[in-house]
Amino acid sequence: TMTIHARLTALTALVRDTRECPKWQALCERARIIKAISPTEVYLYQINNLPWPVSDRAVVALVRWHQDKKTLTVTMTAHAVAGMMPRKRGLVRVTKAETRWRFVPLMHGDVAVTTEAHIDPGGPIPAWMVNLLLINSPYKTLSNMRKILATGRYADARLKFIREPKS
Repeated sequence: TMTIHARLTALTALVRDTRECPKWQALCERARIIKAISPTEVYLYQINNLPWPVSDRAVVALVRWHQDKKTLTVTMTAHAVAGMMPRKRGLVRVTKAETRWRFVPLMHGDVAVTTEAHIDPGGPIPAWMVNLLLINSPYKTLSNMRKILATGRYADARLKFIREPKS
């Protein structure tokens, strides 16, 4: 969890920008949308680069965005799905994963950002590496997110399904 001074739309636009995934999300090597169902629902394919000697992981996820009409809290949920793409040699397919991002508007333009993930990485990973990744990955991801948003690159982003709090 972190608190950041940013617009809900800027945060949402960053997380939705698959081309930028490797720049802010720890472990992300690349990501792309396989199929867009609607502006708030897509199938996403992502490859995560894990440290040697562990094999990299690939996941296909159904990603959904929602904004609470009263609180204006923005929530993204992603669930691993099977059968959307063939498996690739050298990549372990993650079939059990749930991820959630929450952007809760606070006072004075601040937003509480929370990320949660429950993942069965599929295949062997040494316990020491799991413990290291559980601590370092979320911290690095949130730190990178903060740096990219500070550049102002997403400051003017517009998404029809996001309503900003009144100033």
